Amino acid sequence: MINMHKLIVTFGFLCLFASPALAQTDTGLVARAEIKSEMEDMRNKIDAYLKENNSTDMASAAKELNKKWNTKFDSLVAITSTQQAEIAVLKQRLSALENAKVAKPEVVTTKFDKVLAVVYFEVGSYKLSPENKAIIQKVVAEHGSSVLQLVAYTDWVGNDEFNQQLSNERANSVQSELLSSGFLITNLRTYARGKAAKETEKLSAAECRRVEIRE
Repeated sequence: MINMHKLIVTFGFLCLFASPALAQTDTGLVARAEIKSEMEDMRNKIDAYLKENNSTDMASAAKELNKKWNTKFDSLVAITSTQQAEIAVLKQRLSALENAKVAKPEVVTTKFDKVLAVVYFEVGSYKLSPENKAIIQKVVAEHGSSVLQLVAYTDWVGNDEFNQQLSNERANSVQSELLSSGFLITNLRTYARGKAAKETEKLSAAECRRVEIRE
């Protein structure tokens, strides 16, 4: 016959000794899950810093993040050898970010305040005369490596929609001749302004029908 008292006592001892082990196992699982989550968060933070490579605050922010992660990981338990290796790599990346000097891109603003040449057109036309083509080819020969701006105008006769389209066609005509003469399209900035301002520019109608080539 089974002695129930002994069975109960024995079960009690087993529970007493098993409980710390079970608790330790649960703690280890929780720690591993926390480590995995923290490592993923670290990777995301690093990637965000790398994408924003023109931020002047990146190095100092990375330094603070590195300090946080060093404290966090040093306090965790049950880190596997694989996780330790991954953590070491991530810490190296953060240290590299701390030491990196992030260069702000230099913003170059071109004013285009020098008029190199002016190409004039007949009334309602955007066709280039032989004289105009010679002017454009001379610009390419003398300023082939410059960044140029084309600004096209019309006179004030006719409606706004017509003149806007006409100034665009005039700009395209000059641009096409520049490109066919070997000029790079990446060095061109083209603007169609439509009607010239009669009151402010004080130009004749013939002088308004133009494309300015500026540097």
